[in-house]
Amino acid sequence: MGNWYCIHTKPAKEETVCKLLSEFPAIELLNPRVRRKKRRGVRRIEVEETLFPCYLFARFDLSRYMHIVRNTRGVRRMVGDHSESPWTVDDKIIEIIQQRTVNYPVDAEEPRFKCGENVMVTGGPLAGLNGVFLYDMSASERVVVMLNTIQSCARVQLDRALIARS
Repeated sequence: MGNWYCIHTKPAKEETVCKLLSEFPAIELLNPRVRRKKRRGVRRIEVEETLFPCYLFARFDLSRYMHIVRNTRGVRRMVGDHSESPWTVDDKIIEIIQQRTVNYPVDAEEPRFKCGENVMVTGGPLAGLNGVFLYDMSASERVVVMLNTIQSCARVQLDRALIARS
């Protein structure tokens, strides 16, 4: 059948690429989904998003289908080295993802912090600064924090792992 590869897509084009490549029966696709709750106005609704924004996995015979995959509308590139050689994804990694997501989307955890909660930056160049948690960003692992600095406040985006309750 071939090896698994990771495909980098244009923003929000994962479903489009899947639809176009699904026309080829020899290409197996995996685009895991995540279910999370979002606010729409005053209501909280449940939405499905891609687990890995701008990425999906495909198994195919590289010598036969690489040109087709690379030239599919919505594809930026295949993940690989600088000489345009795509890297293979280990079958065990794909198995683990499939076991957890194939029949249903993964439920995303609720945000660990609430809007207005006091936090402290624990790592990186801003370590030790205190701030106020504002919100989680979409499917990424980043958050927005209002830092309390010398006589002013600065809104910054940080990796979620770099903050803790103060």
